Amino acid sequence: MGASVKALEAVVKLQATAVNFKYANFLNLYMILIKRMKPNYSEGQMETDLNKALGLRKNGEYKASNALLLKLVMTYPDDAILSYQCAWSFDLLGDEVNAIPYYEKAIQLGLPSKDLEEAYIGLGSSYRTLGKYEKSKDVFLQGIEAFPTSQVLKTFYSMTLYNLNEHSQAMEILLKCLIQTTNDKEILSYKKAIELYAGQLDRIWK
Repeated sequence: MGASVKALEAVVKLQATAVNFKYANFLNLYMILIKRMKPNYSEGQMETDLNKALGLRKNGEYKASNALLLKLVMTYPDDAILSYQCAWSFDLLGDEVNAIPYYEKAIQLGLPSKDLEEAYIGLGSSYRTLGKYEKSKDVFLQGIEAFPTSQVLKTFYSMTLYNLNEHSQAMEILLKCLIQTTNDKEILSYKKAIELYAGQLDRIWK
């Protein structure tokens, strides 16, 4: 592929000179053409490499997994699952900055329901850890709108609300998540009281 890329670069440079392109326009055209020159990957090979990357992740080899997923996502830039898995691999490396664009692209391209829910969690949480609380809030609200019964989305959303000093709402959401998900009999015995107080924690009862 190296010789083909060099030949393509020479052709594009000649075209750029001929029509007096600005350098930025030349670069944009060049990158678009390069992305279209995919290596001879079959769908079977893509699946094999994806499974290999996921296996590396399972074994704790996060950097190797990330490197393989980056290779795959550059070869198949329009594959939502690959973008999502690549984002996740950056997350595991503690690199939220690089995870965010891949989460965003995966959501934009369209994911299966379960992966989409987890992508919202990953994206919203990444924004929160970087201190971008309003963006995190927007992402979680979109996620909750798409998955209104997701207790895990609501739990992560409550963390962002805490960072935004919306403490009462954060506590209300957490308490409601608790009584919806716990199997603890003692907590459930106070379910009605918790539901009553959850939304009015600042009230002084007289």
